[in-house]
Amino acid sequence: MNGFVENHTALPLNLEQSSDDDLRKLIADAESILDHRDRERKKEAQAKIQSIAKAHGLSVNVSQRSRRGRPPKKQKS
Repeated sequence: MNGFVENHTALPLNLEQSSDDDLRKLIADAESILDHRDRERKKEAQAKIQSIAKAHGLSVNVSQRSRRGRPPKKQKS
């Protein structure tokens, strides 16, 4: 995760004075960091689940939960 932290500058004191492009970049960077953290937390949780199961003589298969509901409608050409 060092690559994320090293490329960021300090937050401006007043976001109101920031340009639209700077704000969009800040938002994109923040979303990227949050996504990375989320993936890492899920990997750690999966490893813990597998470790606990193994300690009790079990095996588990942990997979991403699929989205429920109707898929989006396709655009007509």
